[in-house]
Amino acid sequence: MVIITVFFLTIILVMVLIAAFLLTTILVMVLIIAFFLTTILVMVLIAAFLLTTILVMVLIAAFLLTTILVMVIIAAFLLTTILVMVIIAAFLLTTILVMVIIAVFFLTTILVMVIIAVFFLTTILVMVIIAAFFLTTILVMVLIVAFFLTTILVIRHRNVTPFYLIK
Repeated sequence: MVIITVFFLTIILVMVLIAAFLLTTILVMVLIIAFFLTTILVMVLIAAFLLTTILVMVLIAAFLLTTILVMVIIAAFLLTTILVMVIIAAFLLTTILVMVIIAVFFLTTILVMVIIAVFFLTTILVMVIIAAFFLTTILVMVLIVAFFLTTILVIRHRNVTPFYLIK
């Protein structure tokens, strides 16, 4: 009985060590996810900055295009000024297009990081399930050890043989 109890206690110790390893791995993955989420937050802030800049440039371009229309209606001799403003508006629209492309790149990167974070969260969930399995096994073995220890105490202190040990 003592040998069986020691055997179960050893198995319990090994499973506790495995559960500790899994929990450490879960902690490391949580830290990695926190890093990814921080990176995602930074990229969202950068994308928001780019979209704000795009909005300002759209307003500037709208103002310039309105000014162009007014100058065409008011005076034909301002054609040179209109041409300059058209060039500036084209430059701003090109810049807007470039910033839209950059924003799409950041949003794609954010999507990839969200997918990676979901992968890590799925891995953490699987490890939590495995740890729960090991903890359940440990609990069953602790109950078995308690049963054997109770049997040993009954045999030693009362000098009797329990009914389940009678041949």
